[in-house]
Formats: sequence, structure tokens, C-alpha cells
Amino acid sequence: MRRHRLTAAICAALLMILAPFLPMMQTATVVHAEEAETQRFGDYSYTIGEDETATITHYHGTDTEITIPTMLGGYPVTVIGDKAFYGGELLTSVTIPEGVTEIGIYAFYFCTSLTDLTIPSSVTHFGSHAFADSAWLKAKRESDQFVVVNDILVDGYACKGDVTIPEGVKAIANGAFYHDLGLTSVTVPEGVTAIGDLAFYDCENLKAVTLPESLQTCGNDTFANTAWLEAQRKIDPCVAVNGLLVDAKACAGDVVIPEGVTTIGGTAFYHCEDLTSVTIPESVTTIGEMAFIGCTHLATIRGAKGVETIADRAFKDCTSLTAVVLPARVTTLEFGAFKGCTSLTSVTVSEKVPAIGRETFSGCTSLASVMLPRAVGHIAEDAFAGCDALTLSVYRNSYAQNFAEAHAIPYVLLADLLGDVDMDGAVDAKDASDLLVASTKKAVGHPVGLESYQQDVADVNKDDKFDAVDASFILIYSTMKGTGKDVTLEGLVAGNT
Repeated sequence: MRRHRLTAAICAALLMILAPFLPMMQTATVVHAEEAETQRFGDYSYTIGEDETATITHYHGTDTEITIPTMLGGYPVTVIGDKAFYGGELLTSVTIPEGVTEIGIYAFYFCTSLTDLTIPSSVTHFGSHAFADSAWLKAKRESDQFVVVNDILVDGYACKGDVTIPEGVKAIANGAFYHDLGLTSVTVPEGVTAIGDLAFYDCENLKAVTLPESLQTCGNDTFANTAWLEAQRKIDPCVAVNGLLVDAKACAGDVVIPEGVTTIGGTAFYHCEDLTSVTIPESVTTIGEMAFIGCTHLATIRGAKGVETIADRAFKDCTSLTAVVLPARVTTLEFGAFKGCTSLTSVTVSEKVPAIGRETFSGCTSLASVMLPRAVGHIAEDAFAGCDALTLSVYRNSYAQNFAEAHAIPYVLLADLLGDVDMDGAVDAKDASDLLVASTKKAVGHPVGLESYQQDVADVNKDDKFDAVDASFILIYSTMKGTGKDVTLEGLVAGNT
């Protein structure tokens, strides 16, 4: 009787106690869409992305002065794609409209007559060599050794000797100083937050680099083939600056990434074939593009509890990996992340991953088991291409089950976790809150907002209804677990009924 009174008292207090735990949605990055079909409108070829915006892939016209359209086929133009105007020797004037955010690699390469170029303030990303061998870039270099557009240092190839990048620059673009053999030292000022791919690549005589605390990201091979990087490797094969692991290609055997590193940079361990295991500290939140690509002897990944993003091809062709359990915080799993891991046999996908993108596990010929959470709402057609031994573990009535049936992939059904009302893989106060809201709606005749399988796990005391009593059990359980007590929800219910 005392137990029943205790439960009733807690039920009465739930509305006040659960106020801080109102429903919240997890924001996550969506991975690559399927390959887009090239379309044609007038003088422009373009593709449409998953975000329903247009990327110009080629200009077919012969006009000397053009204004790039803001719309193509009814879609807003946001990207000037790689090599889109490559070799456009007839062009003398180009106006890029507001709304374009990215100009791709070699986009205006060898536009030798292009003298007038209007770039809107909306552009925030420049591919390497976007304007190489254009008359516009040549004139810019002659007037200032630093070519800055929208606070981004687009080109610094004219710089020689000891260089200090000017105040006000927020980012250094891809390939900005590529193969600048005259560069000997560089000071990057406070305020710069990003340095792009290949920014200082092959600057062989670059011996001194000063980086600011404001720096948050470095791209792929940013300092590769520089004297500075070679000297840093001799001090420590894990070259880390301000929380960024810039390079670790000299590492071998069992490697422990230093505490405090937050990002493993793109290509950091690229083809590090002597690497056998890596321990990743909880401080790391991002594993960059191709970070471990081609690490053929990497068999063990330890730690990594703080990782949220695994970028493009991060572990591609790691042929000694046999099992992967994605950390609970992972929300982004990008293109080809584990492609070609031919020894991989099992994978557990974390509860917060919303999508399995293009070629994520393609070519994993030994892959036999993948556990997919209910949260997965998109799986690319080629996500498991070549995984002929695969059996999926899925939840009933989930997107993953429908995908398996549509693609004739064998599957087994998983049991839902008792009390996990919001299906996020954990039983906590938010589940109690969701349950209490649903039971209140039910009491006044409103739609409860829970699917049948959610209602099943909400009925924790198995009395064929979900109500405030069930919510109280969930809240008590999550509170006890939070204090470190060894308790199960089933045991708690059995002891109070």
C-alpha cells in the first residue's frame, strides 16, 4: 500500500517535474543524395541537388559578356560547378548573381580574356584554382599580392618570403598558396576560422607557420610537402594545432590521439599502412574527409565516444576492420564512409543517424550484420552495394524494414526497448514527458500522437493502458540510473505492483 501511495504522489507532481523536458528535435546533417541527372536549359547544363537548388556544370554559349541566371529549370542557382566555364577564352565579362554560394574547382580556369568579374557577397566557398590563368586574377595579383573576396583569401601565390596575412580575413581558400616556392613563413591572424584543402600544398620552402586560436578547421593536405610539416613530424608524429589534428601520416602501430584534439583533419592518416589501432579521445567530435582512407592494417578503433560526424570516405579501404559500433552521438555519416572495408562483418548504427548515404558500406563483401535504428529515414540505393552476405536488423514498421523488403535484403526484427517512447534508444525523462502529454490528450479525446508500437512500449506495467503511472515508473527509473544505481525498468515495475 505504501508503494502505491508513493507512486500516486509522484504522478501528481509529474507535470511540474517534467516541465524542463518538453519535446525537442535532434538536428542532424543529411548525407549525399543520389547521383543527379544533368539537364540543359539554353546555354547551360546543370544538375538539381537534394536541396532543390541548381549547380551549373557547363556553359555551352559563345557570348563574350554574360550574366549567369538566378534560376534554371525553376530552381535557384547556388553553385558554379567544377570546370563549369573551363577554357572559356571568349568570355570578357561575367556577373554572378546573388544567391550563389560556391564556385568550384577550376570553374573559370584559362578564361584568358576575362577581365570583368562580379562576385556577390553570398559566395562563401571557392574551389582550388577557380580563377587560375584568367585575366581577372592576373590583374588582381598585380594590384595586391593578397586577392581577397568576401573576407576570404582566394589567392596568395604572388606572396614571397615572410608573409603576414592581413587582418579582416576570415578564411583561406582551397589552394590559395599552392606550390608557392617563394613562401618561407606565414602568420595567420586571429579571426581566421578555416584553411581550405591544399592551401599551402607543395610550398616546399615554408619553414615557419603561426596559426591563431580562432582556427576551427583545416582541409585535406593543407600543409603537405612543406618544410614546416616535416619538422613538426619529427617533434611528434601526431601534428596537432589548437585542437586540430593536421597530420599523422608518420604514425605507426598503436596510436593514441592526444586529449584536447577536437577534429581529426581530412587525410590526416591517409594511407598510413603501418597503423594497426587508434584510440580517439572523447574530445574529438569530427573525423574529417578521407582521414583514415587506405589504412589497410587498421584493425581496432577505441574510444571515440564524442564523435558526431564521420565525413566522406573517412575509413574507406580500411581492409582490416572487422566490427564497428558507431558512437552514440554520431548524427552524420557521409558518402562512402566505410566503403571497401572488405573484412568488416558487423556494424551497429547509432540511434541519432537519420540517413545512410551513397556507398556508405559499398564493397564491404564480408558484411553480414547491420543494426539500423528506427531513426533512419533514408537509405541510398547503393548504400550496401556488393554486400551479398548481409542481413539487416531492423524495427517493425520502420523505414529500414521497408527498405529491406523493397531490395530483397534478408532481415530480422528487433524488439523495441520498454519505456523508450520517443524511440531514441534511451529511457529517460523525455520519454516520461512524451507519455504524460499523450495520456493527457487521450483523456480529453484528442489524438495521442503515438504510433501503436510506441503505445506498446509506453505501457511499462502491462495493464493494457498507458497513463501517468507508467510515466512515473519511467521517471523514477531514469533518476535512479542517473545516480548510478543498478536497476532495470522491469525490475522496478515488478517491485512496485
